[in-house]
Amino acid sequence: MKQYLAPNRTPIFGTILLIIGSLILGIAIGVFAYFVSNFFYYIFAFSLAVGIATMIAFYKLLQFTKVRHSIIAALMGLVTGIFVALAFYGTPYFILRNEFFNNVQQNYNVSAEKASAAFDQILIQETGASGFVGYMKLRAKEGDQFTNYVVENGIPIHEFSFTLKSTWAWLYWLIEVVFFSIPTAWIGYDVGKRAFSESANDWYNPLPKQICAVTLENKDKLLALLKEYDLQGIIELVIAEEKITHPMIEIYEQHSNNKKGDILLSVKQTYRDNKEKIKQNIITQWEVSEPKYTSFVNAVSRRLAE
Repeated sequence: MKQYLAPNRTPIFGTILLIIGSLILGIAIGVFAYFVSNFFYYIFAFSLAVGIATMIAFYKLLQFTKVRHSIIAALMGLVTGIFVALAFYGTPYFILRNEFFNNVQQNYNVSAEKASAAFDQILIQETGASGFVGYMKLRAKEGDQFTNYVVENGIPIHEFSFTLKSTWAWLYWLIEVVFFSIPTAWIGYDVGKRAFSESANDWYNPLPKQICAVTLENKDKLLALLKEYDLQGIIELVIAEEKITHPMIEIYEQHSNNKKGDILLSVKQTYRDNKEKIKQNIITQWEVSEPKYTSFVNAVSRRLAE
């Protein structure tokens, strides 16, 4: 039995995998989102849905790479969202550029180098910038049109249309980038703080299960018994939760996702917030071996059954 200290964990292979995976994930989702948007797109809602989908995929990536560091994970989540945005806006740019190349080469029999120069020259004449930046400035200049439909009797009916140009277009794209990025950055920060089992080389399940409760008056005695590694002494303090009122001390258990290694015991103190809702603060956490955990839980069950 030992106290859980939750140090940062950045394995070299896992960190490299997280960086590469974040870039690939962002680009793949951004490209896919663009093609989906040609068939279904609803202002604000679409970009938020893409952000949530990216968050779920990024969460799986974090679980796999086993990098426990809130700052690094949040930063890579932000990078993933930005790459989603770059791929989402960059895909139509490359499609337009490729179509221009093919058309110019077929009709004027010029080299790819001259076709590229001609494409950039058009962007420079229109916006003063070439490449992707020039394309986005041209797109803002011409405006993006958005159409809203309502479905009546299974038939989509045009309701209204509007166009966002110049500053409004840039502002909307900025909001989309935020929707793409913030969910992944948030889940990265959250997962980067979660408990990790070194003995099992896996994350502890994020859904703890309550084992027992202790009155607030016995808080100091409980903490002293933990420091003495005296689980049997703790059993004498256990009371059925329904027999005491908040605030109280609660003990929770968490197993690793692969069901191996030690078990995490979390001691939490409950309190009422301003809205009279019950909330909890973690006081301390300890890791115990499977045999000690089993003995402790069985003894608690017998104590509560008395």
